[in-house]
Amino acid sequence: MSKYTELSDFEINKKVAYLIGATPFPFGSTDYRRSAVSGCESAIIIRSPRKVGSFDPCNNPTDAMPIIIENKIAMNPKDNVWQCGSGWNVAENKNPYRAAMELFLLIKDAESNR
Repeated sequence: MSKYTELSDFEINKKVAYLIGATPFPFGSTDYRRSAVSGCESAIIIRSPRKVGSFDPCNNPTDAMPIIIENKIAMNPKDNVWQCGSGWNVAENKNPYRAAMELFLLIKDAESNR
């Protein structure tokens, strides 16, 4: 179990956004805001080179897959969960995108500890 398993999707999304260089939107904001769209409460509003608007890599494949591909994250079903791995880092969750984002954070932690 990693330190990220207890965080909400909203908190994971904020950490991922920061690491990919996204900034809070609108301009002048200092913290990420939740999406006001019903059913998308874990999404945050960002500005990045790729997009301006809702960002929810824990639940939206459009946001998650570029991160998964760029970081060569493997996704495999294992019993009733998805196991995501890269090198020695592994994360598991029933939601494959959430598992991949937890793993992305673990990868970045390992890189910063080198």
